[in-house]
Amino acid sequence: MIQKKKLLKRFSKYIYPYIKEEIILFALMICSSAGSLVTPYMLKIIIDDVFPSGNFHDLIMLLVLLVGIYIVQIICSLISDVMSTTVSKKISSDIREEAFANILNKNISFFKDSKVGELVFTLMNDVDNIQQTISSLLIRSVKNVIVLIGVLIMLFILDYKLALMSLLFIPAIIFVIRAFTPYVKKNFTIIQKMESNLNNYLVEKIKNIRVIKSYKTINLEEKNLNNLHNDLVSKHSKGTFISSLNGSVSSLLMSLAPILVLSYGGYQVFQHTMSVGVLIAFIQYLNRLFTPTLEIVNSYNQFSKSVVSMNRVAEYFNEEEKDEIRENNNQRFEIEQIRLENISLYHGSSIILKKINLNFDQGKTYILSGGSGSGKSSIINLLCGFTDPTEGELIINNQNIKENEYWKNEYCLIEKDNQLFHDTLKRNITYGTHKSQFEIEDILKYAHLEEVVKKLENGSDTIISYSGGTLSDGQKQRVSIARAINRSPSVFIFDESTASLDAKLETEIINNIRQIFPKSIIIIVSHRSETFALANHIYTLNRGTVEHNILSEAI
Repeated sequence: MIQKKKLLKRFSKYIYPYIKEEIILFALMICSSAGSLVTPYMLKIIIDDVFPSGNFHDLIMLLVLLVGIYIVQIICSLISDVMSTTVSKKISSDIREEAFANILNKNISFFKDSKVGELVFTLMNDVDNIQQTISSLLIRSVKNVIVLIGVLIMLFILDYKLALMSLLFIPAIIFVIRAFTPYVKKNFTIIQKMESNLNNYLVEKIKNIRVIKSYKTINLEEKNLNNLHNDLVSKHSKGTFISSLNGSVSSLLMSLAPILVLSYGGYQVFQHTMSVGVLIAFIQYLNRLFTPTLEIVNSYNQFSKSVVSMNRVAEYFNEEEKDEIRENNNQRFEIEQIRLENISLYHGSSIILKKINLNFDQGKTYILSGGSGSGKSSIINLLCGFTDPTEGELIINNQNIKENEYWKNEYCLIEKDNQLFHDTLKRNITYGTHKSQFEIEDILKYAHLEEVVKKLENGSDTIISYSGGTLSDGQKQRVSIARAINRSPSVFIFDESTASLDAKLETEIINNIRQIFPKSIIIIVSHRSETFALANHIYTLNRGTVEHNILSEAI
């Protein structure tokens, strides 16, 4: 757990861009609160001065003044509510955007151990909890402190003895609330974790719907979800019981204060040592005393909850886990050669790759072949910068990949798994590329997607869901290939991404790519013998070593 001081310093920076709005918001809240402090004293003047010795005109003037105060309060509250919501949502957005950017910049290994649902829950729920502390909670706390001071001053002005008696209940109320705080925090931590797991469960099951349907486990998943919900409901009920008990004990103590004031103050009224107006005004101020006191103390509970969320979000700001490969979104430079020099890769004590030496030259097509676990995917991960070699160097144009600023602009990875976004087919193809040397119609032709697009309701402007909707696996793969063609890379990396295409279609697409990109390096991970005919070189891997290096006929 990160220290609270460090966490506050880390997240308080999000307030600075909106400091002017926060000051205006603070002023509006003070103005609104000042109106509430005036009202009881006005009532005291009406009862003690206007009714005994004033006239109806005086009463009307004071009532008109009260109406004016109420109108100003309403206007200030309205403006402050809108401003508070706007600033709060902007702060939430800023935190979420930076956290999201940091997550995207993580090394690919981070995502292997992370749960999508938990990440989404943290970005949405925990970020909102943090915002409530660094923005809303801070302003409300300062406002409540000022109101509390104002009320105390008015209480002592009206009757200092009654004021001292009333203050006896505040330490007791604070003690009760603080006593419940550890239980509230502990229960909230458990609930956050459970809701995160629930979110992850839902994402995971929807993502694997084909498995669920094929194994006929819908009833099982419904039962599992029901169990998760029952546990969550139980924790929420426990949390509500703790909060309600806390509030009930505090309310009991608060209700005793007016009773004591009415008893002692009523006696003074009968003894003619206190006026009725003073007693009524005192009780009204007393009622205004406990509300800000409770909010200030409860702010500590809210802060404790936010610390839990801050710790969860702060985990994603760990700079050490960032992808270290530098990027330049505009710079392009042809890749003439890629070399793997004495590359070894270990995972713990397991050897993934051992002393690998491979060359990929401009204008050539290469096949990476081998059984499962032979090291093909590890080589792809190294090429894409997803993994760092334990030993050896990966050289791009005679430059180490870590020092290369344009490499990520020059390769495209096309994988077997679904790589679609919930967007139009056209934007799926043009994703990540601002300018293309091709028209969309030409790209569709090169990827053999013309007939597919013609059957879509809105052509290339048809929305394609994340799962691909009505597209077949082969059509999804062709969309990913079209996206790569649109980028015009120096290196095409096909990680079994033509597995759902028949051999003839695969050959035609690869030949199209070679024709329009004669200088590009094409690397294909494949087991199909038909694909081997497309290669200039075939590298066969076995248990992390290059077993065969075959020079094939050029295509």
